[in-house]
Amino acid sequence: MSIHVGLVRQIKETGLAEVQTDRRNACGGCQSSDGCRACLSGGGKLLSQVLNPIDAKPGDLVAIELKSGNLLRGAALFYIFPIMLLVIGVLLGASAGAVIGMTETGRGILFGLIGLCIGMALVRWIAGSKTGMNWFSPRISKIINRDGTTTHISPFHGSIKKQSCCG
Repeated sequence: MSIHVGLVRQIKETGLAEVQTDRRNACGGCQSSDGCRACLSGGGKLLSQVLNPIDAKPGDLVAIELKSGNLLRGAALFYIFPIMLLVIGVLLGASAGAVIGMTETGRGILFGLIGLCIGMALVRWIAGSKTGMNWFSPRISKIINRDGTTTHISPFHGSIKKQSCCG
């Protein structure tokens, strides 16, 4: 499981939170323990759309988790699935008869490209669906700092030290 610390910038109309994180693990750059958020206010940051099941608000310092299984599932869907359909298309095109008046190689290329396009369209459709978002998206698992309170949605393994980044 991958866990990162980020600062909620805004909540979208879709309910997703836009969270700013550091390119390296946020707040891991120095040994300060006051939680000053300085590491999340500069340049070189990433803005991510994450699920917000615990109703984090803009300005909250949050823990974001992405389970390893979700990462592997996403990689399989986004990389392997379109390539599988490309190969299936090539094989179908090469084995199809000369009905469309093309050579075996030409049919393989045409059907392969069609398979790749279908695979990419399906990936886009699945990833944009509500089920796809729940399967693949990172989610806010803990509010680390909201006016002195802490909120959990799931068991949080490991500890997050309140640190600031000063370098």
